[in-house]
Amino acid sequence: GSVEVISEGAFSNCTALTNIVLPDSVNIIMDKAFSGCTGLKEITLSKNISQIKFRTFENCSSLEQIVIPDSVTSIDYCAFANCSALKHVTLPKSLTSIGKSAFDGCSVLESVALPDGLKSIDSKAFYNCSALTDTVLPDGLKSIGDNAFSGCVSFTSVTIPDSVTSIGDYAFRSCSKLKHVYYGGSDLQWKEIKVGY
Repeated sequence: GSVEVISEGAFSNCTALTNIVLPDSVNIIMDKAFSGCTGLKEITLSKNISQIKFRTFENCSSLEQIVIPDSVTSIDYCAFANCSALKHVTLPKSLTSIGKSAFDGCSVLESVALPDGLKSIDSKAFYNCSALTDTVLPDGLKSIGDNAFSGCVSFTSVTIPDSVTSIGDYAFRSCSKLKHVYYGGSDLQWKEIKVGY
């Protein structure tokens, strides 16, 4: 029969694995399925998965690009953490949340188009993404977590939409080139944003 589930840690630390094409019969990829696959350069994901789970591609240090299919609504904790060769990520329109440390340490990630339906960017989501250039935060975004963009030293400006209700501690810490912060709402709305603790 066709493969429907890639079980937890199924291919973790398979360092010789370079290329994977997952059939569309796959609807669940469990935690850590491909973590530590340091030789993995390319992967084509099934169009029927709804989550990129806990540590799925953590430490896949040769992975250069990935297209996340339109079925995916969440990218979970450390999903792509320390993918130090990852330059290009295509995020789907269906995505509503980017979890803690999802792209933490993706030091060559250059640009990410955040989809309009995105509601939350969790803590350390783009921590130390030092090559990441100015990213448009979509209208409809509600929360920016602690240290979400901390260490994004290539940021020069950021626009915060008026839909945002909370900005975590150190959200833009060490963004040393950040010169301009724009806000889409009124002074009163700005005062009502919960910042930090």
